[in-house]
Amino acid sequence: GYLWLGTPEGLVRFDGMRFVLLNHANCPAFKSDVVKALAEDIEGRLWVATKSGGVLRLGTDGVQLISTAEGLPSDTINALCPRPAGGMWVATIAGLTLWEAHGLRHFSDPRLPKPGVVAVLEDLESQVWLGMQGCLQTLSVGDGSFRMVWREAAGDLHAQPAPERIFRGRRGDVWFGVDGRIARLRDGQVEEFSVQLASTDRRTKNFLEDRDGRLWAVTGNSVHLWANGQFTPMDRALGAEDTLVNCMLEDAQGNFWIGSRHGGLTRLKPTPFQVFTKKDGLPHSSVRALSPRRDGGLWLATSGGVGSFNAGVFEPLTTTAGR
Repeated sequence: GYLWLGTPEGLVRFDGMRFVLLNHANCPAFKSDVVKALAEDIEGRLWVATKSGGVLRLGTDGVQLISTAEGLPSDTINALCPRPAGGMWVATIAGLTLWEAHGLRHFSDPRLPKPGVVAVLEDLESQVWLGMQGCLQTLSVGDGSFRMVWREAAGDLHAQPAPERIFRGRRGDVWFGVDGRIARLRDGQVEEFSVQLASTDRRTKNFLEDRDGRLWAVTGNSVHLWANGQFTPMDRALGAEDTLVNCMLEDAQGNFWIGSRHGGLTRLKPTPFQVFTKKDGLPHSSVRALSPRRDGGLWLATSGGVGSFNAGVFEPLTTTAGR
């Protein structure tokens, strides 16, 4: 298999030996080189969301561009979400599109001043959740109807932020982050919780429920743990204070990892926690993304390049073998 990386300069493929950069220079299907999101469908095809060039689908049949020319409502893509039953949700600034083998289906709510969809999640019960301007909605795929389950308490929806991350936990609760807050939908009722922010960035970037059932969230570049009815900032307790958290991951062995903007990579489990930085072999102490390796290790995307971690050893990957 390949490791795929989305970058501002295009899509990068790594086969274990060398990197290959795919963009408009060598692949005419790329109309925009800025990659915003990647997703894999149930047939193993890679979907690439670009900033202003629609979506590309990579498979054994080559590269296919899906854009406004093919029926998308906009070429500016916010998010992708694979359907468990097959197909792909494409969230754009002009509405939601479902790609299926027989064609495209479009969904928009005429009640809203802006049709854009910022976040989309289809859970294992086939419930579709949407983060839209000032509200959280569910979508009935069968008849295309929308149901608003939460909206901002005051003000015109036109001026309100949209939920930017949606997550459904194993207990059935739906969590979503919006403008520096985190909300929970349980039994039809929404409760909002304040979060201490570590920066001016108010986005919720990630939710994670670990194997012990604990819920973690990265909001405002800080990692929080849900306990005793509130979100508690854990940066200082985890040795990650003033480092601005970017990402987190639990690997197959139950190790819990946090990547930060300044403080490198922190392993929380097993305890005691360990911190790894450039002096320990990281390509750079700013870790932007994490992905599990099939052999139990980690892939890391840093400000200094891509690296791997396995059996306690970091190995930087370079393009010296070719592009």
